[in-house]
Amino acid sequence: MELLKFEGVEVEHLMTHFVGNKNNEEELALSNEPTHVDESTIDYLTSYFLQPFKAEFYYKFRDGEEHNPNKVFTIAKKLFGDQGDFINDSQSIARLLFDHMTHPKIKSGELNVVYLKDIIFDDEVVSGIGIFKSENKATYLKMTKKDNGFTIGHDEGYEVKGIDKGALILNTDHEDGYKVLIVDNKNKNSDAQFWIDAFLQLDPISNEYVQTAQVMSMAKEFLTNKMKEEFELNKAEQVELMQKSKEYFNQREEFDEEEFAESIFTEPEHKQSFRQFNSDQRNSGNGRSGGSGFSDGGNDGFVSDNETEKVSRFPISEEAVKKRQGLFKSVIKLDKNFTLYVHGDRKRMEQGSDPDGRRYYKLYFDREK
Repeated sequence: MELLKFEGVEVEHLMTHFVGNKNNEEELALSNEPTHVDESTIDYLTSYFLQPFKAEFYYKFRDGEEHNPNKVFTIAKKLFGDQGDFINDSQSIARLLFDHMTHPKIKSGELNVVYLKDIIFDDEVVSGIGIFKSENKATYLKMTKKDNGFTIGHDEGYEVKGIDKGALILNTDHEDGYKVLIVDNKNKNSDAQFWIDAFLQLDPISNEYVQTAQVMSMAKEFLTNKMKEEFELNKAEQVELMQKSKEYFNQREEFDEEEFAESIFTEPEHKQSFRQFNSDQRNSGNGRSGGSGFSDGGNDGFVSDNETEKVSRFPISEEAVKKRQGLFKSVIKLDKNFTLYVHGDRKRMEQGSDPDGRRYYKLYFDREK
């Protein structure tokens, strides 16, 4: 994983615009002069912009067509060469975003376009362009000391814990579409997935994190849906396969498709079905991200289509496993009365039915805790 550090980062240019929802007849309000930031506030603002970004995986700008260029990519290339027209360029970015604010669920908010210096990336000092959108305000109390007591009032603002949407474009690998980090904390449904695909037009850059996340999602899809359609597995058998899959990713340093099939499944038809399903997933899709796919509720904004990377063997990312192992939930829900969480040997469970047709589980254990 590449090293990414923000200590010592400087904000060289900053413009703030308001971008409303076009569908809801809200306005686009463009600023004509740079945003002023109090000296005592700049560190808080920089942290607000940058702290949500993690160096787990990256995107790159998608190549545009001759008559339909990737407009944000074009502006980024211009800005990395010359920031002399930063005001107009930031306004162009705001207009592009406004043009894509057409879904009723997309929230309006302030858009900050920022030129940053002195980002440490992979042991090099690079510049960056930040496109940061703030959407969700919070009410906070202000307690002010007076001569003989206090006054308490309130105001609204953005919490310093981090932006709602963001793109950080790093000035590296420009010939391949740069490296871009993404944050999209609030809009996880497909109707609102416009940030990555429509507005920025990005594709994920393959790395160990992406490959691990994709194959874990593929395995979960196979275990919970495909096997249910194709084979008559009871819930306990399904949970056992989930548990074995989770252990595989936690204990191995490398994913191997054939080894995974042999480790998880005992029946030959299950192994063959998995191999075929994995092959179908690798060969489907168009390689783009953004419309739908999996999301674990984190802040990375990573989405995927149905295409899994066209490799059957790669190093497993510990970070991806840590973040996504919740996919393999070993849970059995029994009507509305009981929920069983299975963490170990399924041989300690027996399933059956009594003479009255009521179904049951027998659980064998050594001691209560």
